[in-house]
Amino acid sequence: MKKNILKVMIIMGMFFSLNVKAEAYYTTPEGIELSKFQYETITNIYNEEKAKNLTQTEYDNLSVQNMIEGEFEYNSIDVAVPESPDGLIAPYSTFHETSYKKLTITKYCYTEYCEISTHLVWKSKPAVKSYDVIGARLLRTSFYDEYNWVIIDQDGTSTAKTADTKWSSAGVGTVFLLPSSGNIEGVMQKLKVKNVPKAIVYSSYQHAVKVISLSKAINFTFSGTGYGSVFVWPLSYGQIYDQMGGVSITL
Repeated sequence: MKKNILKVMIIMGMFFSLNVKAEAYYTTPEGIELSKFQYETITNIYNEEKAKNLTQTEYDNLSVQNMIEGEFEYNSIDVAVPESPDGLIAPYSTFHETSYKKLTITKYCYTEYCEISTHLVWKSKPAVKSYDVIGARLLRTSFYDEYNWVIIDQDGTSTAKTADTKWSSAGVGTVFLLPSSGNIEGVMQKLKVKNVPKAIVYSSYQHAVKVISLSKAINFTFSGTGYGSVFVWPLSYGQIYDQMGGVSITL
């Protein structure tokens, strides 16, 4: 009798699992099934075209399997910054709507660490192609390890590209050269920080508004008074970056 009951429970469990899998909100041309939360999250971070045509490589790079409602969080800033700075240092922010480029920070936490991803989406093609910088500043936490993955989305492909990286206990910043040709779509950085409740991670992306050298691009320090509440360059350099506001997220 007990064996029969067990068989019935196993069959019911299998049937339930199949039903759950069949309830995908959207299936991409490559056969990738997305929940409604995953579809809407990708749309909000990037755009609906990215969600509709998500590839397996993009699914893996974006860690879509971690996009679980109630566990995965993100904040965005959507700005229209011309490629000539206005002399103001923009603070970090959460969200406002315009149309030039979009910056988003996401988190997914495990017991010991949180995976932090920063996504920069270009809404129009940048005119200046020099050394841009993406990075983060930490408050009340520290890096879990030296995992720092930066990829550039260009012409439908993702490539890991870095020119130089600066680490300190306060933060990390990676310098990379924007491709001189092709259609650049976005840049993403992934980091791991220790899971400390109420700690804050500030992320910033700074686009060079004039051609600069790698030695100048990497010569920054980390400060809450800097561009996007992350980066500070020597005043003698003048205005070499667009001073885009940053984003932050609380662990």
